[in-house]
Amino acid sequence: MSGARASEARAAQREGKQPKQEQERTPSSVRFSYFLMRKPDSLNMVEQAALRQLQQVSEDIAIAYPLMQELLRMMRERAGNKAQLDSWLGKAKPLSIWCARM
Repeated sequence: MSGARASEARAAQREGKQPKQEQERTPSSVRFSYFLMRKPDSLNMVEQAALRQLQQVSEDIAIAYPLMQELLRMMRERAGNKAQLDSWLGKAKPLSIWCARM
């Protein structure tokens, strides 16, 4: 990022706005996947808005996201015992999102 762009980005952040480049860029599927797996509090404003929009237009994402976050939390904290994992599997298994789609 050039010096001018960096200072523009800092000024926009101070004002609570996103730099023009971020506002205009639509996240790719790889980028969506990346922030779906991140801790919710680590997402910036643009990512949070995109995630909310994605959950509104995709019922599968709206269902899968909280389950994925629960599993990732157990993995990060190494807190998942067998009972917790069994409980998580019980919630996830009947969902159609885990079925292969053709």
